[in-house]
Amino acid sequence: MLCSGRCNPIANDWKYIELMPFGFDKGTAALELKKMTGDHTLIAIGDFLGDIPLLKTADIGYAVENALPEVKRAADRLTVHVDQGAVDAIIRPLLE
Repeated sequence: MLCSGRCNPIANDWKYIELMPFGFDKGTAALELKKMTGDHTLIAIGDFLGDIPLLKTADIGYAVENALPEVKRAADRLTVHVDQGAVDAIIRPLLE
C-alpha cells in the first residue's frame, strides 16, 4: 500500500514509526491479506502499541514476553521473549 496524501502514523517501537494509508492500521491490512489469500485463520504476533489493532483483529493474537503491558492485555495468548524464538515457538506446534 502506498501512502499518498494523508497517512496514519503507527508507533512501531520507541524509535520507529510506520506509515499506513489513512484509515488503515495493521489490523485492517492483515484482514486484506487474509481475504486476498483466502486463508481462514489469522495468527498475529505483536510487541508494541501499533500491534494492538492487529492482535484484536486476528483469530489468535500472541504477545511476546517482552511486549508492553497494553499489548499483552490485547493478546489472546502469550509466548516467549522475541530473542528466545517466539515465532518458532508459535509455528512449530502448528506444523507437528
